[in-house]
Amino acid sequence: MKADKKNDRSVRRGGVNPGKTLPGMKEPVCESGIPLLGAVPWGTHFCQFYGAKQDLLDILVPYFAAGLKNNEFCMWITSDPLQPMEAERALSRAVPGLAECKRRGQIEILRHDQWYTRSGRFNAPQVLKGWLNKEAWALANGYCGLRAAGSISWLKDRDRRAFLDYERMVDIAIGEHRMLAICSYSLEKCPLPDIIEVLDTHEFALVRSRGAWRKVAGGRRRAEAALRESEARYRALFEASADGILIADLETRMFRYANPSICRMLGYSGEEILTLGVRDIHPKADLPSVIAMFEAQARGEIAVASVPCLRKDGGIFYADINTAKARIDGRECNIGIFRDITERLKAEDALKRTCADLEVERKLLQDKNIAFREAMNAVEAEKNKMKDEIIVNVNKIILPILKRVRLKGGATRGHLDLLEKSLGTLISSFGRRLTERDIKLTPKEIEISNMVKSGLTTKEISGLMNASPQTIAKHRNNIRKKLGLANKGVNLVSFLQSL
Repeated sequence: MKADKKNDRSVRRGGVNPGKTLPGMKEPVCESGIPLLGAVPWGTHFCQFYGAKQDLLDILVPYFAAGLKNNEFCMWITSDPLQPMEAERALSRAVPGLAECKRRGQIEILRHDQWYTRSGRFNAPQVLKGWLNKEAWALANGYCGLRAAGSISWLKDRDRRAFLDYERMVDIAIGEHRMLAICSYSLEKCPLPDIIEVLDTHEFALVRSRGAWRKVAGGRRRAEAALRESEARYRALFEASADGILIADLETRMFRYANPSICRMLGYSGEEILTLGVRDIHPKADLPSVIAMFEAQARGEIAVASVPCLRKDGGIFYADINTAKARIDGRECNIGIFRDITERLKAEDALKRTCADLEVERKLLQDKNIAFREAMNAVEAEKNKMKDEIIVNVNKIILPILKRVRLKGGATRGHLDLLEKSLGTLISSFGRRLTERDIKLTPKEIEISNMVKSGLTTKEISGLMNASPQTIAKHRNNIRKKLGLANKGVNLVSFLQSL
């Protein structure tokens, strides 16, 4: 039966509402119901200073109405001048279904002695544990969080210090929980020193001034804690940064802060580096240009300065340095972030050398390409020359022999031998050289020259050409004259074979 009731309660509430996230916020938020505040994140702990009963109702009635609508578990702890019955009547006018909310246990409205002083005295740890137990119960039963309010007008002087300590504990702890809490303090019963402490232990306060509610910033302790946390976060970044960080006084140019990375880069201990200044970590010869670059950077003319840095051992490395001005501990300072670019410069040098080598290779290849093209042109010219030679040889040597064979009506042994030798001549340059020489041989003389070169006798040539030996001898004499061999003891056959 208990399980059925729990399921029924969940259905009536419409299920779990974990809250929503507004643009720009990281944590889920919920509606406070207070127009001045709007939506607030879980973990908000604030207070209200009131003067009259109506002040309480003006804030707490819409606050709890929104909580019930948001499916939150609500606890309202009252004390004079507002009693539980009055609070319930006022809330029921804003929430018509309040009775059903009470029946299913979504809201409790208690007197202060039923919560804060159940044992007769205020017990801070016991009360804080009670709130945490209520939050755990609410979440286990399908509510999206705990919304609480407590009136503090019951507080006795003997418990005032303990209660303010309790408020500090709540302010520290509540940020980790799905809770909203408002503490209502009577202006009449809260002396000025206590008002200041109350503000310190709450994120903000709501105060009625000239007929309107105003939000007053509080939370000095929370702000201090946040500042300490922020400082610790930046300190961790400062210490862990792989880039070197130096902070120098603008007036003295002496270093005030240095992170471990810059100490490693420069080879100094943290104590040693704080005895140095800008002039001590750059080569003297480069110092004027280094300072000029820093000044140009300060004027916004350059974003990054790449400068040489001097190590303790005298070694030099190059770094990209970004600088920015800041006021630290009341002094104008310059923050420098150093990134060692030694390896990058080595890589750039290697790249330049590689590019230079590639350029040399490119030029060599270009020269080789030119030589190759020239060789190919020569081959092409020789090929064309050979084509021309074949054409000349065929026209001057082969075709006349074939003509003789046809005229004879059949191939004789001599003609065949001559044709075989002439085919060998075809791939030589003999015919073309005879043609090219300025000797003006006739076609018949070229034909006879080819036969003489082949070793045929005058008688054999006369038989092949169907001419008398005397005619062939006459042609041979003319060939000798045109070749410049007349009256010279040069063998015509040997001369022709040498061509």
